[in-house]
Amino acid sequence: MKQTKRPRILLVSLKTDWVYSSIGLDQMAGYLRQKGYCVDMLYHHTLLKTEDVMSAIKPGYDVYGFSVTTENYNCCFEVASLLRVQQPLAYVVFGGAWASRYYQELYDKGCTAHYLVLGDGEIPMENLLRHLFEGERLQTGEHIASPGDTQGKSMYYNKTIDWLPIFDYYTGYLPQKNGNKIYCLQSKNNICTGNCSFCPGRRGRCQYKADSQIVREISHVANSYGVVNFFFTDDNLFDPDNRMAKDRLKGLCLAIKAANLKKIKFSCYAKAISLRDCPEDRELLLLMKETGFIAIFIGIEAGNEADLLLYRKRATVADNYRSIEMLREAGIMPLMGFINFNPYSTKQTLKENYDFLLAVDPQNLVDSFAKALIVYKYTGIYDKLQRDGLLIDGYEYLDEATRWQFLDPSVKTIHDTVEKKLFPLFTNFNKEYQKSLASFNFHKKLNKNAARFEGQFEVVYQGQIDAINAYLAKLIENGDEAGFRELDQACHRSTARLRQLDMAMFGIDIPLE
Repeated sequence: MKQTKRPRILLVSLKTDWVYSSIGLDQMAGYLRQKGYCVDMLYHHTLLKTEDVMSAIKPGYDVYGFSVTTENYNCCFEVASLLRVQQPLAYVVFGGAWASRYYQELYDKGCTAHYLVLGDGEIPMENLLRHLFEGERLQTGEHIASPGDTQGKSMYYNKTIDWLPIFDYYTGYLPQKNGNKIYCLQSKNNICTGNCSFCPGRRGRCQYKADSQIVREISHVANSYGVVNFFFTDDNLFDPDNRMAKDRLKGLCLAIKAANLKKIKFSCYAKAISLRDCPEDRELLLLMKETGFIAIFIGIEAGNEADLLLYRKRATVADNYRSIEMLREAGIMPLMGFINFNPYSTKQTLKENYDFLLAVDPQNLVDSFAKALIVYKYTGIYDKLQRDGLLIDGYEYLDEATRWQFLDPSVKTIHDTVEKKLFPLFTNFNKEYQKSLASFNFHKKLNKNAARFEGQFEVVYQGQIDAINAYLAKLIENGDEAGFRELDQACHRSTARLRQLDMAMFGIDIPLE
């Protein structure tokens, strides 16, 4: 029977991080509202307890849409099941990149969503709504899965994005609150031209937004809501790393500068291969710095050629060094993606990774060194591990942990010591240092006595970081955890010294433990 009513739609964003909105759902809502649909948003960005989510979801909607991720899939499953019982006439729709990859597995696991929208959801969702409520033919059926209809499906991807998202996440808040949030946007469709073996990202042709549209979006959010932090979520803002793409980025920076926005800060992703040692690229980085770019996240991934080859990175170790150097010279902070451990790791690759990290970022060496490969289904590295029999029994697409075996047992010993002992020790000490340093920086403005402790916190911190890094070098060389107890005791003494300095600012003398 043909229906003609205009549906009421609630899109639900479930996250534990309040700093970010939901770029996918915001884009979806912007598109559907532009098409005349009644779309409300619910941002439940706190602990993901099913009963709390259900309390926040209002009844009476015709469609409930969820962006499903590894973080929230359990909650989405439970909420969907409850909605099916409590509101049997409503439709539950899942979407998002993760659900789009694993739609078959989700239904095999008992997902109760009526439909899964695959890929960029705006066009398929509109077509689905017209099908459900206006009786039109489902023209994009190959991009929509449902129970019993999971064969021959593929992800839809937008050729253009010429509509604005909604800004509901920022309305009704003081500029001070929004000033602590990060606004995410894209300069092109959600396509990557790389071919990394571990990445589940989509391949295809880049379609770019107009500079005027991007600047209009940034200006509106900054001037209307007081947001100052912007993050380009493109896999690589320089994509596809040729002169044309860099000239486009130059034009975008000039357009942003011409908008005369104050105190705006930008960050983005890039590949190490994106930056070449040429005047044009160095000038582009300086322009980006002038525009407000403060940090660029680079997919370094490894400091040795063997791992880079395994990961199908186009960059070499020399490229990795150069990209970090060029960013620092331009005054832009380099943030690194790194994958230290993988099933094929050897003591030699670990040693080369250690030397690289010690050279480029000794303060966070352990943090990067502890990172291990996450294997996503339907990727090149997944296929290789399957062929080599290195996936452990019980591997599942839902896991984002180390679900594979090491070829070299001695490397496993090193990995386990780093993961279970060294990384927690480093993390706890770093937290104590940051807490003590923040206390000092605050109180030195109020307490004249505090000024004489300038630099002493850093001395304690640096000494302990050097000791931790030295221990890691011995761990790699010897392959066992000998000496960890002494390191742990030294770290406790350093922590006690930080606390002693913290109290000494106020004239309180406490003995060391």
